[in-house]
Amino acid sequence: MLGLYGFQIQTSGNVYEPAEDTFLLISALQNLNLEGKNVLEIGTGSGIIALVLAKKAKHVLAVDINPEAVKCAKENAEQNKIKNAEFHKSDLFANVKGILRNRESVRYTLGFFNRRLKSLPQGMISRQAGKSSKASNASERKFDLIVFNPPYLPDEPIYKNIALDGGKDGRQIIERFLKDAPKFLNPHGKIILLESSLSRYEKTLLHFKKIGFSAKAIARQKFDWEELVVIEAFKPV
Repeated sequence: MLGLYGFQIQTSGNVYEPAEDTFLLISALQNLNLEGKNVLEIGTGSGIIALVLAKKAKHVLAVDINPEAVKCAKENAEQNKIKNAEFHKSDLFANVKGILRNRESVRYTLGFFNRRLKSLPQGMISRQAGKSSKASNASERKFDLIVFNPPYLPDEPIYKNIALDGGKDGRQIIERFLKDAPKFLNPHGKIILLESSLSRYEKTLLHFKKIGFSAKAIARQKFDWEELVVIEAFKPV
């Protein structure tokens, strides 16, 4: 059990344990104003970043491709009495839309039966239900902040671990993330991800520039073998 940022965190052998990259990313997130914001974390691992974010945000949805990581993160949230974060299995964004649709369906159904609709004419009930569903779809299927600490190590036998292995040049997972992330971002939202000199983070800065985003490094940490960089990106409106 690890004591981190006021939380008690458990890990397991197949779940990425919080390390220097985790701590640098959290330090870059600490000053964000997330009051009333909805946050998506990709690749949650132990869930420590999601828990830190949940202390500041309205709600956090955290996903991981590793079912053991999802289980570990859920248990850490329960252990630390975090109620506004949920954890699901997803390969990057693959299941995010489905998760949100299911959540909206449950929330709407509960709200529908809790409201005093029996006094309304049947036709009015149907119209109100349709309006509520559309409003929910528009406002809650995108996020104010998307956070990712990706696997970025170049593909070598020692790194055969989905939490570490970034493919041939360390950018395989990062490139997939960059392709889909803007689709899930609110107009005033931000993307914050950690990268390494090993994965040539300059390519990510260039990618954001090409798609009309403003992007910059907001935190750095140098080691003998690499430099870690936290990148913040958003689309000017």
